[in-house]
Amino acid sequence: MQTHLQNFVAEKAGAVVLGVLAVFGAVSVLKWTYQALTFFNRHVLRSTYNMFERYGGKNSWVVVTGGSDGIGLEICEQMAAQGFNICIVGRTESKVNEKLAMLKKKHNVQTRCVVFDFAELCAISDYK
Repeated sequence: MQTHLQNFVAEKAGAVVLGVLAVFGAVSVLKWTYQALTFFNRHVLRSTYNMFERYGGKNSWVVVTGGSDGIGLEICEQMAAQGFNICIVGRTESKVNEKLAMLKKKHNVQTRCVVFDFAELCAISDYK
């Protein structure tokens, strides 16, 4: 009798453990699926956010530090394409003016150049 009862309890305990594991597995799969769909929606399906419609207006300017190459130049390119005027702050005046001329020709926006090296100035009064 004792053996039969022990077998019955062991079977029920095993079934409960398997049920709990199945629930945790299902939740994990659903969570992963939700994250994958959210990523796909955010990076593939959703249209590009138009900053000019939200923040722009007549004579709106974007000031970009380090906009003469890399990520800064890409930001300048995208903002000029949306209609913003561009001001690039950089260390090398010739390089900045070259990029501004390209943006002005391509997107017909106003441009400004500010030559400034943030690495050389250490005091707050220098920035004023």
